[in-house]
Amino acid sequence: MGTRILQVANFYSRHSGGLRTTVDALGRAYSDAGLERVLVVPGDADGDEDTPAGRRITLRGPRVPGMGCYRAHAGTGGVRAVLAELPPDHLEVSDKLTLVGLGPWAARNRVRAVLVSHERLDAILAPRVPPGFPLRACADWWNRRIARSFDAVAAPSAFGAAEFTRIGAPNVSVVRLGVDLDVFHPRARERPVDVDGEDNAVRLVCVG
Repeated sequence: MGTRILQVANFYSRHSGGLRTTVDALGRAYSDAGLERVLVVPGDADGDEDTPAGRRITLRGPRVPGMGCYRAHAGTGGVRAVLAELPPDHLEVSDKLTLVGLGPWAARNRVRAVLVSHERLDAILAPRVPPGFPLRACADWWNRRIARSFDAVAAPSAFGAAEFTRIGAPNVSVVRLGVDLDVFHPRARERPVDVDGEDNAVRLVCVG
């Protein structure tokens, strides 16, 4: 049996964007490196399937109010059942809401655990709390708990890491997201022209 890395995520669905893309890209890289990758996500029904990125286990979870198609694990009970059946060598958690209890679980079971901080908690909550709410203080309190619970916290940018660096968390690292340069490459090409010799090509440049 090879090294098993178990990824657990919330807000992962067939129609979600950045988080799903990142988690699946990491999963493919783990599989290509010869690791056994298992992903555990919430969905509208239980499921277990093999994907190009490895095994994906779906546990039925409720919709998150006000967030469209997104679902979340209601707690860690179902996930812990998977952990008991498929004990991991490494644990990767993509959530700062209902899954933070997996950090202490990993410590008790001597499993190295990393939390991938896809979004800033204060930025997500800012439009969802009333004026005067002590958002920064609450976010700092929660993030201290997270930082203490995991061996490492990975953020995709300095902006994303700032909510941890401002509380002095020693275990936060910036791991920037990559771009597929085979698809997005500034190849030099002749500009197409129409039959009259005019350059009427419409080009779209996206800066994100």
